[in-house]
Amino acid sequence: MKLLLYLECLSFLSLPQELAASETWPNLKSYTFTATPSSLYDASLLEPPNLNVTMIESPTFSLTWTGDSKTVKGCTSTTQCGLEEGGTVDDQDIFEDFAVYAARQHGSSGSCWGPPNYCSADYLIQKGKIKDDNNGECTAYKISPPASPAQQFVASKTKLLLKFPQVASYSLLKYTPGESDSSGGFSVDTKFEPTQADQFEMTEIVVSDLTDPVIYCLVESDHSFTKPITKTLDGCSTTQCTLETDPTKFSYNDVLGNLGVFAARQYGTGGCSGGNYCSRQYLVESGEIKDDQGNKCSAYKVHPANVPASAFIASHTHLMFKFSDPGSYSVLKYVPAEADKSSFVQVEEVLEPTIADQFEMTTIKISTLTDPVIYCVVESSHTFATPVIKTVHGCSTTQCGLEEDPSDVAPIDMFGNLGVYAGRQYDSSGTCTGDKRYCNSDYLIEKGIVKDDKNNMCSAYKIHPALQPATDFTVSPTKLMVKFDDPMVHFLLKYTDATDDSPGFFSVVDKIEPATAAQYEMTEVKISTLTEPTIFCIVAEGHEFTDPANSYVNGCATSQCDLEDDPTDVKYVDRLGDLAVYADKKDSCNLNPNHCSSEYFIEKGEIKDDVTKNKFAAYKVHPPLSPATKWVISSTKLMFKFSAPLATEYVVFRYYPRLTNDGKDRLMIEDYISTATYDQYVMTEVSIDTLREPAYFFVVSNDDKLPSIWPDAPEGTQTQKATVFVDNEAKLALYAQLVDIKPRSPYDLSSVGDAPDTHGHKYSYRKIFYPVKKNKDGDDGVVWQDKNDQKIYVTWFLAEGGTETLLLQDNTEVLMAAVGDGGENGDIIFLTVSYCLIIHKSCCDKYFHVQLFLF
Repeated sequence: MKLLLYLECLSFLSLPQELAASETWPNLKSYTFTATPSSLYDASLLEPPNLNVTMIESPTFSLTWTGDSKTVKGCTSTTQCGLEEGGTVDDQDIFEDFAVYAARQHGSSGSCWGPPNYCSADYLIQKGKIKDDNNGECTAYKISPPASPAQQFVASKTKLLLKFPQVASYSLLKYTPGESDSSGGFSVDTKFEPTQADQFEMTEIVVSDLTDPVIYCLVESDHSFTKPITKTLDGCSTTQCTLETDPTKFSYNDVLGNLGVFAARQYGTGGCSGGNYCSRQYLVESGEIKDDQGNKCSAYKVHPANVPASAFIASHTHLMFKFSDPGSYSVLKYVPAEADKSSFVQVEEVLEPTIADQFEMTTIKISTLTDPVIYCVVESSHTFATPVIKTVHGCSTTQCGLEEDPSDVAPIDMFGNLGVYAGRQYDSSGTCTGDKRYCNSDYLIEKGIVKDDKNNMCSAYKIHPALQPATDFTVSPTKLMVKFDDPMVHFLLKYTDATDDSPGFFSVVDKIEPATAAQYEMTEVKISTLTEPTIFCIVAEGHEFTDPANSYVNGCATSQCDLEDDPTDVKYVDRLGDLAVYADKKDSCNLNPNHCSSEYFIEKGEIKDDVTKNKFAAYKVHPPLSPATKWVISSTKLMFKFSAPLATEYVVFRYYPRLTNDGKDRLMIEDYISTATYDQYVMTEVSIDTLREPAYFFVVSNDDKLPSIWPDAPEGTQTQKATVFVDNEAKLALYAQLVDIKPRSPYDLSSVGDAPDTHGHKYSYRKIFYPVKKNKDGDDGVVWQDKNDQKIYVTWFLAEGGTETLLLQDNTEVLMAAVGDGGENGDIIFLTVSYCLIIHKSCCDKYFHVQLFLF
């Protein structure tokens, strides 16, 4: 143990002769913290291609009438029952290649009924011609609703018979006129594959339900009119229930080219509803998306439903697509340009058909559209299938689903090697919900690159805050997941861009040890709490970016409660090199931001003294960026880890740099670490949540010589001497000596009471040690009092080294002051006061003792 013998302020005019030599004592050591140079980073986003959308102009159609017409009966001897038995078509039911028949009641099992009670009759059919401006044409037949409706109810519906000129593939087209007899458009109603020419075949096209005239053309299937540019799709005629049984059973009212729509099961697994519970009439336009490099894809512009469900939507309308060849295809959604963002396409779903020319159902809803949306489908190897920008959903993939099936990732939640999922409420024990009331959704993500000045780089993802916050409150937080080509250890890094005050830097936020290649692994990194865009990188273990020179640590992610259960459970957001932080435990661990301060910026560096040039790895810790919003319950404290070989004890120092040019550095011991495990963080009691200014910390093995601001003692002596300051202008100087007083120390036997910065010391404290001189040779000593037994001693510091301690007084009084005669005779005078006056003032109401002693 060492004792500061005296700090004495002396005037040059009265400086004793024997102390004049102290003017040449060396100065106290100064220390300097030098931050580890940070790499200079540059973050840049990949520019999406310039996209141009062109909607194909529909041809202009013109309709003219020839004047030929006929009213066909529809309820005569031409019935399904008769035709099935080999009967012929009655002439009064025929108009050229079109005819009508009375179908069985209830489809195939009922009877055939005639007029007037149970069958509607008298259908006017008019003949015309439709031409377009590309010289295409077809013969048109306009069929009007029945002039003689059934008087009671329709038991036998009237349906069309068609005659085909030859054995070939035919399409019956429905023509929708424009506002006049010009313009308008076609849609394929039904396709036919007749086996005989010039013979009527029954169809399922009902005309007895007509309320308005309908115009049909019968053409071969390769006719130009069979490939309409625009069409209004029903959206409820084709259902998931039917397609699951037979993928070829779709309605042509729901198809335009390679795109189709269907009514999905209620709640995903329920029945398929129509009528009041299904929105219908979706206008779809054909077009093309093309970039400035010549890449392109056929596009479909889908408009919101023109006839919304009158009750509520039980069966949502989804998209389906068909492909000419099996393979992997990506369904893309076009996102138009905004003020600060270019237009882009993003992958909504990936389909892998195994059968050509068969519709594949998707999970893409169009019944919820409020604005038109453009879609296109490309092979997954297409340039458009690897976009550099995408809006991921964030609530479609859930932790609950991934725990049952790790491959259950919705395509709308994937973007390259990055994905998002809705975590459990309360992180590990709660439920998962994708309900927009309780889950933030729609995160815009941009791909980019972060590169340093040494040409190290990483692929980056810039994630924007949720565009659609939960409407009530967040139950399932959105978190990141990542996948890798190889099952190797990787790190997820967070990049903070440079500002005017600090360079850019990385923080390690999670470590991922994938068990399976090309499979998404969940992380605990939340993005639902983002308030500004944040950049993340994924790198392999050992990458240069995983060892940043400075970074933010959280301070409230790792708790003492966790560490008591598992000492290795130190979250990566709380680590920087060999330093980490944790939230301590009072009665419990409270990591709530109301009661735990977080976000500490820490800089790596080294502390070096200006004399011996000894260096110590150090950390500059800044005050919390996010102090507890109420009061601190769990204080943030430091942890350190050590490499082999381990020392028997470590000392945690705090370095206080000089405040002014005339100030001096200080080193204070903050804590001792006596138990350490190789490469495992050890908790200390060093708090950092109370910092008001940056603080510097470093750790030294107690097996080594500990750092000090004191110059080394001159050779042959154990007394360290230093000049604290010399002020020539004021003619003042301050000198100090530090003497090793082994084995007996006043500090071993007495306490100095409350520290100067505590409440108990607010009225200051009396002096503890009094310097004296033994003789004119300059032998120094100190007068002090043992606080245990009140005995008063003088300790002399011997020139040859060591100390001699003598008893001055054995009493029960309190030492208040002592002074020597400067070594003239070696005399010491000291003053004592009654102990009750200091501690128990009530016992001294009448008198108290003050005694003066000469030794």
